Amino acid sequence: MEKYYKYIADQIKSATGIKTNNADSREIVAEHIDWLKERRKIGEEYTKFLDYLGLNYQDPSCAEVGKTRLDSVILPYETTMITPDSLIDSKHSKLIINGDMKVINSKPVLYTYNYDNYSYDAEIIPADIISTYMTQNPYLPNSILSWETLHNSKLHNIIVGVYGSWGEQDLLAKIKQLKAFKDKLADDSYIEEHESTQNGYLYVVASNPKIKTRVRTR
Repeated sequence: MEKYYKYIADQIKSATGIKTNNADSREIVAEHIDWLKERRKIGEEYTKFLDYLGLNYQDPSCAEVGKTRLDSVILPYETTMITPDSLIDSKHSKLIINGDMKVINSKPVLYTYNYDNYSYDAEIIPADIISTYMTQNPYLPNSILSWETLHNSKLHNIIVGVYGSWGEQDLLAKIKQLKAFKDKLADDSYIEEHESTQNGYLYVVASNPKIKTRVRTR
């Protein structure tokens, strides 16, 4: 969990442009609770945007990956969570899995810590259990490494988004990262939508199996 405090602290510094010698990530996060509250408000607008687009993310067949109590957008819903946060109350979600998901050879692989062996267990997640993977505001570029292959395999759907307030200094960089990700999708069976609100900017790239597939030519 500690490294994710660092990731969130790094996001705060990147978005706000603050300069600090404080190496304690928890203190940086605690000092910017108001920023996190504003970010949560925009996160609520983001989920309403997903609703407007008709994307299915509110049931256990969809898993939000890599988010914590501080930046999850699906806590009120039955969406599955694959999270490093071991302190999330199970009442928030029908299924909470403490671990991480990485894409290996176009397959979603779940990594969970085995406290008996002090090692990580790995298993492929069946498509009939989890069909959609979602994340937003990725901490690092490799947070969504090879996620495009989930979509390209046609066995899974993805929902990847960014959102933030207009004043955030790294908003354009995040949008650029998601556009580069979108260019890796092998066909046109996806949607790319963005919306400006009073509070900020919403942008999402998501699989849309209802669209008739047309292979892209490069």
